[in-house]
Amino acid sequence: MKKLLPIDIARFAPDDVAITLAAHIGVRVWREGEHFILACLRSYAGALHHALMQAAEHSGRG
Repeated sequence: MKKLLPIDIARFAPDDVAITLAAHIGVRVWREGEHFILACLRSYAGALHHALMQAAEHSGRG
């Protein structure tokens, strides 16, 4: 997530919400407990999923 989002997610408190970009895709990000939720337009879902998988693979979490 740190690779994709231009926000400091370490300081992102539970129930915080941000509208930002992830891999050049407009997203809404919020935190529920320890989980981060990303939402985008349905037509960009595949591209966002791909970007998340690539970021996870490069960080060793894929």
